[in-house]
Amino acid sequence: MTPHKDPPEDTRFLLGSIAGKIDLVLVTMEAQRAADQERFRKIEATQEEHAEHIASLQKDRSWVLGGAAAVTGAVGTFFAYLGLK
Repeated sequence: MTPHKDPPEDTRFLLGSIAGKIDLVLVTMEAQRAADQERFRKIEATQEEHAEHIASLQKDRSWVLGGAAAVTGAVGTFFAYLGLK
């Protein structure tokens, strides 16, 4: 078995290889973080749209219930008036 002629060169090569792999991991993590943030922004926008839609539906429901109460009161008054005659 022959010893390596220049062990510091091998060490530098290995350190460079490790540093490259670490850089790759960091770049990949940054790309994933950016993708996650974009996904989160889309989810928040969708959630805000749903909240606005729900608020609109609740307001419409209130109007319908109020109208139904008014109609019920009018019909009740009409039949009460017919019943008194």
